[in-house]
Amino acid sequence: MQEQEIINSSNSKKIIDSSGKEIGKILVYIFKLIGLTKNNIPDKEAALIIISRIKKKYGIYSISDLKLAFEMLSDGELKDTKRFVNGALVDLEHYQNFNWVYVRIVMDAFLKVRGSAIIKNRKVTAPNRILQTPKKDKATEEKESYEWLHNWINKNKKLPVGANWLNAYNHAVNNKIIIFKKGEKKEWASKVRRDISKEKNTQNKLFLKSIESVLSKEESFECECKIRFIKEHYIKLFNLAPLNLF
Repeated sequence: MQEQEIINSSNSKKIIDSSGKEIGKILVYIFKLIGLTKNNIPDKEAALIIISRIKKKYGIYSISDLKLAFEMLSDGELKDTKRFVNGALVDLEHYQNFNWVYVRIVMDAFLKVRGSAIIKNRKVTAPNRILQTPKKDKATEEKESYEWLHNWINKNKKLPVGANWLNAYNHAVNNKIIIFKKGEKKEWASKVRRDISKEKNTQNKLFLKSIESVLSKEESFECECKIRFIKEHYIKLFNLAPLNLF
């Protein structure tokens, strides 16, 4: 029996969701499969008891699991699974006596094999699932950042302490939510430099080092301009109090 067959079987319709008629059809198949003689087939009352107990004890498993358990039994694939009932070791031979206790012995033996197969399958496929996880493109990430900030600020009426401001800025610019007028970027950069100069006179030494780092690197300064601009965008959008940086 291939492990994949056990995995596939576990994904089919659950016993609890199956009708008594559907389970009964599986039992008729099992009677023929294991060679139960006509005189030893359970009568209607006994069959109803078996069906009721199967639904109660094994309802979370699939109806295909029930069928597969006896197929594996008939193929000799459960023969090495030991089972104890009331402290006594029992085998998996029915001896022409098909009842609820026998069904339970076979199902419990099958579930032991089934559990091992599922655990093994999870260990094998888990890394593949990680590799197959689709990676979001940059535009999607930027859109999500912008929308998250939009919703968060709208709800809390203030700017969050931390966020991916650059992603939000890129989305706003690329989708023309923010449109710069001629010379506006240059004017904004000048304003940021002036604001940073004022901040240098009011902040502690640790903060001063970060400011000096921003001013010394063009790329860092450009990022700082973008971050401050998108913050200003949200402030105006939601009529928030101006940032008090100094």
